[in-house]
Parts: sequence; structure tokens; C-alpha cells
Amino acid sequence: MNKYVPILIALSLLFFNCGKGDNTSSDNFKIRKKTDKKIAKTNKTKFSNFEIDKEGNRLPEIKIVEFTGKAFENKDLHADVHLSIPSDNIDLRFQWIVNDEIIEGIDTEILPKENFKQGDWVFCKVKILDEDYDTPEIKSKYVKIIGLTPVLNMGPIPEISIPGEFRYKINASLPGQETDNEDLEEGASDDFPQDNGLEFILISPTDKEIFIDPSSGEIIWNITEEIATSLSGAVEIKFKVSNPKGGSISSSIKLSFKTSETDKEQ
Repeated sequence: MNKYVPILIALSLLFFNCGKGDNTSSDNFKIRKKTDKKIAKTNKTKFSNFEIDKEGNRLPEIKIVEFTGKAFENKDLHADVHLSIPSDNIDLRFQWIVNDEIIEGIDTEILPKENFKQGDWVFCKVKILDEDYDTPEIKSKYVKIIGLTPVLNMGPIPEISIPGEFRYKINASLPGQETDNEDLEEGASDDFPQDNGLEFILISPTDKEIFIDPSSGEIIWNITEEIATSLSGAVEIKFKVSNPKGGSISSSIKLSFKTSETDKEQ
């Protein structure tokens, strides 16, 4: 064997290992360079989820827009804006949309109740006003305007003749539309027409031929001697008044009357 062969093999192995080490160093450099670019990009003008101004101060952003309380048709709608940084020196511009139509002339956090009604869908858009900073516009969730629970204002109950026809108007309205019932005539059925969309439903008794007009709320009952006797001279008529787009209320009227059977007992 040539005496120089071992020396050549040793030099070859040394050269191979050195080259491998250079490649590893090169790869490490590339990874470090890529990471440095990421850090530099993150630290430009945007840190996570907030912006900075020219002086390096963090600027507030609108995080969430929600409505204060429930959206009833008889109350103004209030938009509550949550900022990423509390601030009292921020100018906000509001744009209100009702049933996909923009409400002109109102750019504050309050939408007066005159601009919507029960069943309407409402949302708003909010933007921070800043001359040097173009802020994103944040949209609230939709809210459906809730109808109101009816109010009852019952009049006096007329006398009942047996046999005979009993008529009585259930007087109901929505808050703010109440009718003064102090001078309501006994048994009056046409003096207070119901035109507010309320529904009147008989709950009980349902087997005594009692009828309630579902739109006017008038009770009409042809009372026979037989029906009156089966009730032993007294009955409680239970009913419900419902606002289809709002709440409902249940109540009753109590009637007592004389029959031939009750007269005999006396």
C-alpha cells in the first residue's frame, strides 16, 4: 500500500466534516434571519390587536358594540361601545339601520323610539373619528324590537238576566295607549274599538257556549236557564290578551246570577 493513502483518507474525512458543519451553520443562520424578519414585521405599526400613533402611543379600538337593556318599542335604543383602552376624548360616529334602511340625521349613540316599531330589526355601525388615523367601522349585532305587554282597564260588569244575552267588552291596550274607563257605560261594546292588533282568547269555561271576539275582545254569551243552573249561579270567565309581537296577560271576570234553583234554595 502506498504510504500516502492513509493520509489522503484522513484529509478527505476532515474536509467532509467541515463542509457539513458549514451547511448546519448556514441553515441556522437562515432560520434566525427568518425569525428576525417576523419580529421586525410585528413591531412595525401593529402590535397584536392594537395600533399606535406617530408618537408611539397606543390608540383605542372599538372592541364591541351592544345595546343597553332590552329593545322595547316604547323606549329609545342605546348603543354601548366598549373600547380597548378607556378614553373620554374619543369622538364616535354612529350610523343606524332599521330594516336595512339607513336612518338619516342621527349619528349619536341614541336612536329615538320614533324611528322604529315592534317587530323591526335594528343594528348600528360605529367608527372612531380621527384626522390622522383611519379606523375600521364596527358593526353591532341585529336586535329585534320587542312588543309590549297589554294593559287591562276593566269596566263595571252589567247585570245578568236569566235567560238572556250577556255582553261585556274586555278593555285592553298597549302601554301609553290606555283608555280611561271611569265613565264606561255598563255593557258598552262599541265605545272602545280595539285597533291595536291585540288578540283575545277564552281560557275557560269552554263548554258553556261563551264566545270572545278574538279581535275586539267582546264577550257574547247567551245564557239559558239550563246553563245557569249547571253553574249553580256563579261562574269565573278566564281569558288571555296577547300582543302577537310582545307579551300577554291573563285575567278573569266573576259573574253571579239567580236561577229558579237558587230562588228555591232561598
